Amino acid sequence: MAGVNNLLNLPFPVSATLGGSGVSNPTTHGILVAQGSSPFATKVLTDGQLLIGFTGADPSAATLTAGTGISIGNASGSITITNTSAAGGLATVNETGTSVTMAANTQYINTGTASAQVTYTFPATAAQGATFRIIGVAGNTGGWIAQLNTSQTAYVGSTACSSAGTWTSGDPTDGVTFVCTVANTTFVAVAGVTQDLAWT
Repeated sequence: MAGVNNLLNLPFPVSATLGGSGVSNPTTHGILVAQGSSPFATKVLTDGQLLIGFTGADPSAATLTAGTGISIGNASGSITITNTSAAGGLATVNETGTSVTMAANTQYINTGTASAQVTYTFPATAAQGATFRIIGVAGNTGGWIAQLNTSQTAYVGSTACSSAGTWTSGDPTDGVTFVCTVANTTFVAVAGVTQDLAWT
C-alpha cells in the first residue's frame, strides 16, 4: 500500500529532483533540456535548425552557416548542403559592378557593363595560398584593373608591380590568376597571363 500511497500523493508534474521533468503540458514538438533541479526548458526548432552546443549554458537553436563556395538549403525535416565552387575550389562571382575588393579563393567573371572598366582591389589581408582570379569577357570592352594596396606587390613573370600599383588588361578577354605567396603582401601570377597586361 505504501507504493500506492506514494503514487497518489506524488506532486504533478514530477519535479526534476524526483526524476521528472517538472513540466506539465510541454510545448508540442519541443525538445526538453535539463536544468538541474529546476524544471526542464523547452527548445522548439524551425526548419533546418539544430541544437548547437554552448559550454556552460543551454544549447542554442540555430541554422548552419555557409562558408565560401557552399550554400545551405533549409526545409521541413531536411538540410541540403551544396558545393557551389567552380573547379579548383574557387567560388564564382559574376561581377557587374565597377569596383570590388576581391575575396580569397574566388574567381570573378568581368561582366560589367558594355564599356565599364572594373577595378579589382586585392584585400589588405590575405593568407598564404589564397587565390584570386579575374576572367575577362568579350562583351565588356572596358576590361579590368587589378589594384594593389600600399606595401603590396604583384608579380607577372619577373615584372613586379608594387605599392598601390595596378595591372591592367590590354584586351577584354585577358585573364589572370594570382596566388598569395607571402601573407598580406606578395602575389604571383600563376596562370592565364597574356602579353597584353600592362602595369603602373
